Amino acid sequence: MVRARAILPVLLLACLALLAGCSGAGARAESTGDGGAGLTVHRGPFRQRLILSGELTAERGETLNVPRTNAFQLTIRWLAEDGTPVKAGDPVVAFDNSQFSSDLEEKRLTASQAGSDLATAEAGRKTSQAEHRFNVEKARSELEKAKIAAAVPPDLLARRDYQERQLALQRAETELAKAEEVLATESKVSATGVAIQKITLDKSRREIHNAEEAIDALNLRAPRDGMVLVGTHPFEE
Repeated sequence: MVRARAILPVLLLACLALLAGCSGAGARAESTGDGGAGLTVHRGPFRQRLILSGELTAERGETLNVPRTNAFQLTIRWLAEDGTPVKAGDPVVAFDNSQFSSDLEEKRLTASQAGSDLATAEAGRKTSQAEHRFNVEKARSELEKAKIAAAVPPDLLARRDYQERQLALQRAETELAKAEEVLATESKVSATGVAIQKITLDKSRREIHNAEEAIDALNLRAPRDGMVLVGTHPFEE
């Protein structure tokens, strides 16, 4: 009697557990509306599932910033998707370079014009120097003739002829000095003009080089292997 009384509560609890299980399965079957026909019970290992939410933050990474340019604002033409794996040197961001490309073409035209002006200045310098050197040689030749004529003793010439030859010698010396002065002045002026044109051309070439570097800087590439993580702007999201 004692053992029967002890077993009775255990049986009652087992029956209640079975009823609870049946009622739960029935509730689930009613909620699905298919009478539990699609439910399958099988034995297997217990797997614990966790739902994680949030965002990934790189523990170690390289920050890619917008390059410094004269433009107030740059437009993104292409951007790698968030989470894309990349290798070192792969493109990550490409900014619009249409404005810089048009400026580059203008700078190339300016440099071409500067090169043409430099060639014209150098050709003009050579022509001018050749002309003035010819005038110097001509004046020097006239001076030599005047020296020979003036070297005749006055006893062999009329006084008037002797005086005219001396005046001719002085004029020849003056003309030679003037021609040499003109040659020296023209050489300095032409050299200065050529130097200015060279400076202009060098400046245009530097501007082209800087523009090309600026265009290349608009294409950001991965500095090393990794994954692209697109940051969120705190004000514009």
